Amino acid sequence: IDAEEMASAFDVVFGSMSADVEAWAETTGNALGRSTQEIMRGALAFQELFGKALDPAQAAELSRQFAVLTQDLASFKNLSNEVAQQKLFSGLVGEAEPLRSGGVFLNEAAVQAKAAELGLQGVNGVLTDQEKIVARAALIQEQLAQASGDVERTSDSAANQIKTYQAAVEELQVAIGQKLLPSLTPLISASADVVNITVKLVEGFGTLANDARNLASVFDARLSPNISEADARLRGLVRTAASAQGPIGQLVGWFASLGMGGHIVTGK
Repeated sequence: IDAEEMASAFDVVFGSMSADVEAWAETTGNALGRSTQEIMRGALAFQELFGKALDPAQAAELSRQFAVLTQDLASFKNLSNEVAQQKLFSGLVGEAEPLRSGGVFLNEAAVQAKAAELGLQGVNGVLTDQEKIVARAALIQEQLAQASGDVERTSDSAANQIKTYQAAVEELQVAIGQKLLPSLTPLISASADVVNITVKLVEGFGTLANDARNLASVFDARLSPNISEADARLRGLVRTAASAQGPIGQLVGWFASLGMGGHIVTGK
């Protein structure tokens, strides 16, 4: 997802809170040595999940916490940010296995106990899927307490320095893109129009060529037999005239002697 699409998605998912969350992402990214876009991607992804289980403000707060927890887990377990985020997602939706390697256990009994502790009562005594997400989020945060803050603790490590460098590169790319995009967008649009027009012209030429070939075939099919028949009749008429006695035969013979119409008389 690029910066322009990110801003659009943020406005939709976070609504009136989008500006505040984006400002938080920039501040947090600077503190952790991560790009604003990296933190925004994490917050956006978790908000889409937590937004179904909590009111928007509570969901936004939890999304921020899990966006940071993603970075800490990745640092603590030497994982890529994408893998760390996927493990957290899996745990939140009830897939316990991916987080076990991180020391997190999310069996049903633990989820039920945490839900009761949080005052989640469910419907007719049965927890809803949304309530289970909230209970699992609390369990994950508790059981990953050791990982919390690892990015800042180990900011000088080679792995974190590499991520800091990558963040700086991404920030530069976004900055350049934001400067160039207003100029490039009309050019891209105009180029697309030219391509579309060219395609239509080519398609039109192709149709015209096919029509011409079809028309030629029709003319050939319709006229060739008639031309052949007319030619045969003309040849027969000339031969008859040439063999006739009197002035007509003499006239045709005279034309033939001059080389005019001889091919018709002779058929050559």
